[in-house]
Amino acid sequence: MNRQDIRSLEEELLHLIANQVKLSPYNMIFAMSIVAAMIIQHIPERPLLWGSWIVLVLGSQYYRLRRLPKLPQENHRPIDVRSREAIRINFICSGILALSFLAFPMFTPFEAALQTMLFLAMGVGTIVVVVGWPPYVLAHIWLGLVPLFALWAWSGIAGPSGGYGLALSAIGFSYTYSMWRYGKRLYEMNKDFFTNRAALGEALYAAEQSDAAKTRFLAAASHDLRQPIHSL
Repeated sequence: MNRQDIRSLEEELLHLIANQVKLSPYNMIFAMSIVAAMIIQHIPERPLLWGSWIVLVLGSQYYRLRRLPKLPQENHRPIDVRSREAIRINFICSGILALSFLAFPMFTPFEAALQTMLFLAMGVGTIVVVVGWPPYVLAHIWLGLVPLFALWAWSGIAGPSGGYGLALSAIGFSYTYSMWRYGKRLYEMNKDFFTNRAALGEALYAAEQSDAAKTRFLAAASHDLRQPIHSL
């Protein structure tokens, strides 16, 4: 086994993100297209407003699709620098998607529920892919789920949802907390696994080196012993 064959958890996460991003931008664009269609129904007279947001979504997802798959291959850059770049891109893209929450007060309860379902699906999918990586997950929690369920609480107090909105808000915050807690636990489990795997890999590498040294020694000793025997 070569030492270069042993990936760290951060390197594995970058590979997971690179594989995920081959499909996820298209799913997010499709989901945001549904949200955009709902927004257009409420403010058709402001095409510049919702049009600018759609352009931001398309541009950010295109950049995400082009940039993230390259990070695992840039081995000349430190892993922590590449990890921070992946986190930064995720925060920017999540923030642009979250701008759609500005339209939440205009939505009917059905439209708000549909928006909630789409964001939950996107957030859960990403959290599963990155095995609960806390810095990556925070973007979906603080820019997605927390403001979304805060808006449901507002809708329950001052909007049309009433008690249903308050109940959904309470369930949503409880679910978000549980998702964060279990995500961290999943990440710690994988961190322990990769730490143990790295230690095992180092031990196996040392054993292979020791075995190779023993083989060389026996070969040299056998050669030295054969010389006087052949002479005799």
